[in-house]
Amino acid sequence: MISTRLYRDGQLAERDFDPALVSDHLEQPGTHVWLDLAAPQASDLGLLAEEFGLHDLAIEDATKPHQRPKIERYDNHTFLVVYALKLDGDKVIESEVDVFFGDRYIITVRKEPVLPLDRVLEKWDTMHNLGEGGVGRLLYGLLDVIVDDYFVVIDGLADQVEEFEDAVLQSDAPKSVQEDLLALRKVLAHVRRRVVPFRDVMTSLSRRDQGPFGEAMVPYFQDIYDHTLRVADSIEVMRELLGSVLDVHLSMMSNNLNTIMKKITGWGAVLGLATTIAGIYGMNFVLVPKDQTLFGFWFAVGLMMASCSALYLYFRFKKWF
Repeated sequence: MISTRLYRDGQLAERDFDPALVSDHLEQPGTHVWLDLAAPQASDLGLLAEEFGLHDLAIEDATKPHQRPKIERYDNHTFLVVYALKLDGDKVIESEVDVFFGDRYIITVRKEPVLPLDRVLEKWDTMHNLGEGGVGRLLYGLLDVIVDDYFVVIDGLADQVEEFEDAVLQSDAPKSVQEDLLALRKVLAHVRRRVVPFRDVMTSLSRRDQGPFGEAMVPYFQDIYDHTLRVADSIEVMRELLGSVLDVHLSMMSNNLNTIMKKITGWGAVLGLATTIAGIYGMNFVLVPKDQTLFGFWFAVGLMMASCSALYLYFRFKKWF
C-alpha cells in the first residue's frame, strides 16, 4: 500500500494522490511530496527506483531486513535506516524504517512489524513554517517521534531494573531472578545496537558543514542528537547497574551457600560428638562394660545430651545456627 502527500509552499495541499502523478507535482515550484510504502514488495521499490533514480545499493538495502542504523549519501538522494522501538511487557519490539530523501521528496519504507504513522502525521500537521525546512522538516518530525518513543522504552526498562534490585535484596528472592537478569541484559544489548549507531546518523545530519538541509534545520537535528545521547547514556548506566545487581545476587547466593555449609558442618559436629561418646562406651551392650549397671548407660546418654547441647549453644552464640 502506498500513501502520498503533497505540500505546496509549506502547507498540505493534497493527500492520497495517485503515485503516478509524482513527476507532475515535482515540476511545480514550491512543492514537496511524501510517499510511504508499508511492507512493500520488491516490485514496488523497483518502480520507485525508476521514478526517482534511486541507487541500486540503497534499493538492495531496503529490500533486506535487519539493516544496521546508518546514513548513506548518493549523487541525487540520501538513504537512511532507523528503528522505532516499543516496549511490550518484558520484550522490545522493533520496526525498521528506511528513508529515501532528496531536495523535494521523502520516501519512507516501513517493514514488518509496520510502524504506525498516526503520531508522525499529527506532528507534521501541527508544525509551522514547514516551507522553510521542506523535506528537512518532514524528516525531523519522523525522527523526533521515533526518538521520543526511545524514552518510553528506557523508562520501562528502568522500572524493571528497579524491580530486580528490590527482588535481589530480599531473602526469599525467586530462583528465576538470575535468568530474568540475564534476559534483561540481553534486551538492553539489543536496544543498544539500535540506538548507538543511530547516534552517528544524527551526528551526520546535525553537522553545519555537511548537513543536507542547511543552517535552518541544524538546531532541530541537534536536539534529536542530544536526546539520542541521553538515551545511549541511560542504556550504559542501566547495563552497569544490572551488572552490579547480578554481582550482588551471585554474592548473596554464595553467602547463603556458606551459611548452609556452616549449618551442615555444625550439625555434623554435634552428631559426631554423640557418635564418639557412643563409640567409646559401646552402646550395643545392654549394660555398660566395666560397670555392669544401668547407671552407666544413663550416664552416657546424659553426657551425650549435655555435650551436644553445649556445642549447639556455642554454635548459636557464633551465629552458625
